[in-house]
Amino acid sequence: MDETQQWRELLGSILYDPKEKQRIASELRLNPITLSRWVSGDAIPRPYNLQLLLKTLPRYRASLLEVMPAAWKSALNSAPPVDESPGEISSSFFVRVLTAHSNLPGNVRFYSICDMVLGQMLKHLDPRRLGMEITLPLCLPPLKGDNVRSLREVIGRGTPPWSERTEQQTFFLGSESLAGHVVTAGHAEAIQSREEKRYLFPVHWTPWEESAMACPLMRAGLVAGCLLVSSTQPDYFLPDRQTLVEHYGHLIALALESHEFYDFGRIELYLMPSFDSQQAAFTTFRERVNETLSEAQVREQPLGLVQAEAIVLHRIEAELAGLARH
Repeated sequence: MDETQQWRELLGSILYDPKEKQRIASELRLNPITLSRWVSGDAIPRPYNLQLLLKTLPRYRASLLEVMPAAWKSALNSAPPVDESPGEISSSFFVRVLTAHSNLPGNVRFYSICDMVLGQMLKHLDPRRLGMEITLPLCLPPLKGDNVRSLREVIGRGTPPWSERTEQQTFFLGSESLAGHVVTAGHAEAIQSREEKRYLFPVHWTPWEESAMACPLMRAGLVAGCLLVSSTQPDYFLPDRQTLVEHYGHLIALALESHEFYDFGRIELYLMPSFDSQQAAFTTFRERVNETLSEAQVREQPLGLVQAEAIVLHRIEAELAGLARH
């Protein structure tokens, strides 16, 4: 019997008790299915997960190391220690955000708080500037009587190779995306590598993205969108970083108004096509907005610019959803 098989059989015996399996999954912040896939041989645990597993199972540490494959031990020894923590959000930063929430007028509160929080997140979560992008996909306000059909990124910050600042991305995220998944499910999810998405989660991958995490923005059981974080590094969202992203998400939620949160029963996202397909649909966006304004004037029912843009966005949203279905 080879070492890999011995290791899997030992782990399988440890996980035989469902309660213990759930405890270990919670400690590692993994889906219990992932543990089952390690035992069956359908997946190989990553070095940082092996470190966490050994830390979670001190009674079995020596036995697991004894039958662990040599290649795994080598990767384990070269991996950064799991105790390498980014630290907690400082109390002084919480005070800064709460002060801004209390004192800033409504017309500048959203972007001021978002700019403050996203900038701090980059410093905290990517201090070595390895490459990270943080964006805020929010629910596109539905037409009267309709449900939320898509999310739209409204602000973003990044370190190279991503742009330092992004505003009003002209594409939609739907049920095919990690953002759409967490907004629909109401809980955070992390994808540790490109390979993982084919098994567990839907996601749009950008050229430099190797791992990603999203957490819903919630208030009183309602949801407004999510905080989406991408890294150039695989396996970047260790449990400590996942906790930090969720805590920063609570701060971001303070920037939003009550009417921007929706009941989960109203979240019914469309499937959206690829970003490349969407870009083509937006090339005439400004022209279509001007046409909508002109048509409203002819009907003697004048619209404001924001109203006209919203109408065109919903038209494009429906067109793209139709494109994705074919």
